[in-house]
Amino acid sequence: MLKLDIAIVVRHPILSARDITLIFDIKAAAKHSVNESRVSASGKKCGIFRESYVCYDVVPEILKGNNHDIIIHDLNTYFKSKVKDRQKLESFLQSGGNITYEVYLDKIHDENIFELSPWILDECADLGIPLCLSMLMASENIVSKNTDYKALDFITVSIEQPIPNNGVVYYAHEFPLTEDTYLENEINMAISFYKRHIVDMCLLIKEKVWCKITLCLKTYYHYAFELSSEICKMCAELNIGVMVCF
Repeated sequence: MLKLDIAIVVRHPILSARDITLIFDIKAAAKHSVNESRVSASGKKCGIFRESYVCYDVVPEILKGNNHDIIIHDLNTYFKSKVKDRQKLESFLQSGGNITYEVYLDKIHDENIFELSPWILDECADLGIPLCLSMLMASENIVSKNTDYKALDFITVSIEQPIPNNGVVYYAHEFPLTEDTYLENEINMAISFYKRHIVDMCLLIKEKVWCKITLCLKTYYHYAFELSSEICKMCAELNIGVMVCF
């Protein structure tokens, strides 16, 4: 079984957490409402929440799929079955709400740690659901006080078109990771480059294209990035799958 966990996270800038829970037939694992006080573990108030937040755990049976496509497809089916009122959901989304699948990978157990095919990206895009991939990664070395939570060294984003006997990279960009890095911008740049310069030349090639994200880290780090439904749709239309490698 794959080592991952998934939560369905629902946010809205105006509606209360209670209003959000009325849309879905799922018991919330955690929630807070906009303008409620933030309280630290010590009991000290530290500002207010700027949006309402409801987190739903995913039933364990969904996580038993033998690949990520099956898991996300089963999650989409589960999510659709738990919507009480589709019209209320549409109103929720149109008024600024959003729903995200937050995928947590707690261990790096393979060079290729996460991948989704174009048809699953398209399915998520049709539901208007972004995907947030969150990784808690650690080297085999003991992490000392001096090295704890060092940032990743760099990330490489590339678009790869498989051609018989020769894999070709059409776009590759390596950049250092900082707190201001917005990975979706880099993915969008790669796809845009591919669309402008390559796609017309490769219409006869029906194999899947990969948007490949390679993470190169120093030590122990928690890292997350989000793929919006727009990016998912763009990938699906170009038959591009997303692969995250270590």
